[in-house]
Amino acid sequence: MKKTGHTFDDDGDDDSIEPSYTPPRPADPSGDLDALARQNLDTTQELKGLARVRQVMKPVSSEDAKTYKKLFVYVKPFLPRIVAAVIMAACAGLLGSYAQLKLVEKGLDTILKGAEASERVDTNEDRVIELKRELERLEKDLASGAVKPGDEAKKTSKLEALSEKREALKLSEEEQAKRKAKLFEIVLMFLAVVLVSAMLGFGQTLIMASATRKIVRRIRDDCFEHLMRLPLRFHQSNHSGKLVARITKDINRLRELLVSMMITGVKESFIFIGALIFAVSQTWIVAAFAVAFVVVAVVPIRIIADKIRNRDREEEAGSGDMFAVLQEALQAQKVIKTFTAEGHETAKFKAITKDINRKQLRTQRLRAWTEPLVELIGGIGIAVGFAFLGGLVLKDELEFAVLATTLFAMQRINASVRKLGKTQNDFAKGITAGERVAKILDQSPEIHEAPDARPLERFEEAIEFNDVVFGYDPNRPVLRGITFTVNRGETVAIVGPSGAGKTSLVDLLPRLYDPSDGSITIDGTDLRDYTLKSLRERIGIVSQETMLFRDTIKQNIAYGLPDIDDHAIVEAARFANAHEFILEKAMGYDTPLGERGGRLSGGEKQRIAIARALLKNPPILILDEATSALDAEAEHRVQEALERLMKGRTTIVIAHRLATITRANRIVVMHRGQILEQGTHHELLAQNGRYAKAYNLQLEAMKRGEREKDIDTFFGDVA
Repeated sequence: MKKTGHTFDDDGDDDSIEPSYTPPRPADPSGDLDALARQNLDTTQELKGLARVRQVMKPVSSEDAKTYKKLFVYVKPFLPRIVAAVIMAACAGLLGSYAQLKLVEKGLDTILKGAEASERVDTNEDRVIELKRELERLEKDLASGAVKPGDEAKKTSKLEALSEKREALKLSEEEQAKRKAKLFEIVLMFLAVVLVSAMLGFGQTLIMASATRKIVRRIRDDCFEHLMRLPLRFHQSNHSGKLVARITKDINRLRELLVSMMITGVKESFIFIGALIFAVSQTWIVAAFAVAFVVVAVVPIRIIADKIRNRDREEEAGSGDMFAVLQEALQAQKVIKTFTAEGHETAKFKAITKDINRKQLRTQRLRAWTEPLVELIGGIGIAVGFAFLGGLVLKDELEFAVLATTLFAMQRINASVRKLGKTQNDFAKGITAGERVAKILDQSPEIHEAPDARPLERFEEAIEFNDVVFGYDPNRPVLRGITFTVNRGETVAIVGPSGAGKTSLVDLLPRLYDPSDGSITIDGTDLRDYTLKSLRERIGIVSQETMLFRDTIKQNIAYGLPDIDDHAIVEAARFANAHEFILEKAMGYDTPLGERGGRLSGGEKQRIAIARALLKNPPILILDEATSALDAEAEHRVQEALERLMKGRTTIVIAHRLATITRANRIVVMHRGQILEQGTHHELLAQNGRYAKAYNLQLEAMKRGEREKDIDTFFGDVA
């Protein structure tokens, strides 16, 4: 959407200046072009400077607010613990900064005044020694009889002075002892403050770490659960490798964000506040200096963090591609090796990692600027403060203890700002990961139950498709006007060329998708009026692509049925012609399968899937017949198992083999998303339409000695 007077960057934020601002224009168009260029350059620089300031001062965007709100849902249950930890962090931070600085100030004051007292003690001691010597000389004169007039009075005066000096010396020594005791007391208090601050910090870290782990676990669990509930359309339009990156890498980044904010960020914030309060409490000059330093340090940190966040979005897009390529390459090893495409895949992967490395390097350069920049600003601030405040000390306008503790406070502020700058970088990195996770959680399932949906208890009459229209893209339907009925106990074969819409049609029955128009009913009730769980429990599916899980054979057969007993599993395997080959495995039913059942042959996978469907024992069966890739014996065993599976069930089968098609109660012929013909095998042959022509082409090929092919291939040859 276009906005007059505003420009938007890649992240969608309005970074422009007010629309009322108009760049100055020269009065005379024919004037000095160089001056005009300089003027335009100055204007551009001014605009960029204003934009940077505005970027720092801009409020939280609506996208960020949504992310914070989504994350707060997970933080809320742990608020009591977090509040307790924040209180502990506040106490630890204030004790570690304000209280320690106050004690250092008192200690310095005690030491300086103690030094003065010590100097007085030294002076008194010297005077006492001098008086003692004078008295000794007088006593010698008196003893020798060489008494001079006035010596007796002089002696009395010296004795009085000596007594006074001894008393002063005694007082000075007592004062010095008190100051030493006070200094010792301050040292003990300082150690106690350090110990209490450390213990509180330990408790805060322990509580926050525990809460963070649980929050992240809940986010990951909910994200996975939500992915399981999202419709098939979402999974088909989002690469699984990128979704894996969201669940793993992005949530790990969220954990780093929470740890950084809740542990380092909270504690350092209170250390910063305590040191700032101490600095501000000294004098108004110190207060103004400290506030100016903080403002100068925060602005570049915020600008760098915003840039990191934007570049991190680009970097993560590349990481998602890397996960996607990696997953595809690992899953397609057979194809890669048979096409000798190892070099191609390696080159593709290297190109992606090279691009990611380039983006990471750009981001790292920005991150590398944060600490040195804060260190530089802090160093300049401390140097200027030392020079300015030191001058005041020399003029006796400021006490030395205030100077020393103020410099300590500024050093503490500088260290906290540096750590908070790193936390801000972690926040910028983590919040972009949070946005991506929140986008998954914001996805709403397309398949909804009616408010009064009821369970499908039994299937008794018929399945009806009534003028069904469906398309993956609403503007491009792949099914149009589909109408037919499947009565209970019937087998209906769906045939047609590849791309006719056969799989799309059967995917509508278990509500993997909903039709965009028309309706599908079971026993006269729309599928949307049944609960999803009960509907899908009544339908068994054996798809063309057999999906087995990285688990044992037994667990794969009993998939979705945790309470089933072993006897039922074995019986299902017997009916599916799977029991014999399972017993041949080293661990029998407890044999672990590789990824996607990679340790089994195609026919063995098919029979495991059939056993799974038999064990579920559904009244309705959807079967996508897949036997063309099997050898003759495996095909025979699979076909035999399928016949047992279909017996007594209502079956809709995407049929490829003549035996299956001819045994069906009714055949539905599809072409380009529409039903062209439907009827029994003999009725369709009598109509001499597309089905009859494809059937005849198949018979002619078999007469020439060719092995039976899927009938789909012959529909493509029908005019």
